[in-house]
Amino acid sequence: MRIAFVRQIWKGPFHHAFPDLIYFQGRYFVSLRQAETHFSAKSKILILTSTDLVQWAQAAEMALPGHDLRDPKLSIVPDGRLMLNMGSLDINSKGALGSFVSFSKTGFTWTSPHSILETGMWLWRITWHQGKGYGVSYRFFDPLKKELEWIVDLHQTDDGVSFHKIASLNVKGHPNEATVRFDDEGSMWILIRRDKNWKSKAVLLRGRPPYREFHHLPLNSYLGGPNFLEVKGQWIVAGRFVSINPYGIFERMGISLLSHGKVGVPLFLPGTGDLGYPGMVWNEERLLVCYYASEENLSSIYLAGIEPV
Repeated sequence: MRIAFVRQIWKGPFHHAFPDLIYFQGRYFVSLRQAETHFSAKSKILILTSTDLVQWAQAAEMALPGHDLRDPKLSIVPDGRLMLNMGSLDINSKGALGSFVSFSKTGFTWTSPHSILETGMWLWRITWHQGKGYGVSYRFFDPLKKELEWIVDLHQTDDGVSFHKIASLNVKGHPNEATVRFDDEGSMWILIRRDKNWKSKAVLLRGRPPYREFHHLPLNSYLGGPNFLEVKGQWIVAGRFVSINPYGIFERMGISLLSHGKVGVPLFLPGTGDLGYPGMVWNEERLLVCYYASEENLSSIYLAGIEPV
């Protein structure tokens, strides 16, 4: 893979982070969180749009008083609507986790955020397959004792509003953010970040219908904000990579191939500091990757085009 271009598409005197990217009704849409800092009681979700990947404009914004809305993820519901699912830190409940969804027929006008799942559960990303949506939630076994094990569950929905748990994933090592994908044979693949310590590695799960049991495959790399896509029979994985050496701990936004349970040598994208959380779209010419990176305590949104060599 090689980098065809990298451009900054959104900046300003705020912390812009956690983007996602989708192609919908002839337009590209990017969702992101805008706030004063990485953690802030005053945050809002912005929706950007573009037809040429160069000029971007704000299409919508939303906020929820008393909640720090985070990690907005985009998907398309089988009925043709655009869906946004978000995590939340409840400011009035000492940061209790929550999950919300919003819908749009155009990408410009959205419904008010609607709460899903139980308080304390964060549903990170939803993937639709054969008319049903799937996502993994994470929660703390005890919110007051976060050193104890964390819990991840697989949920299913028909409409994006009502969810039910279909499997406990039984992953150890403080699992949290997860992306679900499907291959041409109908197998479900789940890429999960783990954070017990800086040496933690991501884990890949594979399951067959009805997706109740999974084979666990520990990977050889840490991945923050993990995302992956199958392109022409090859899994491409992206996220925040961590390297540890005698000079310190360094975080980079990277893209790599995933093969036989191994993450290959990453192609690193420009950016330093607080960064990562890629959204990915394959547009038949190149892989488009939207991510954020920081400079002088401010973070901006970037778009990269990646081409096969």
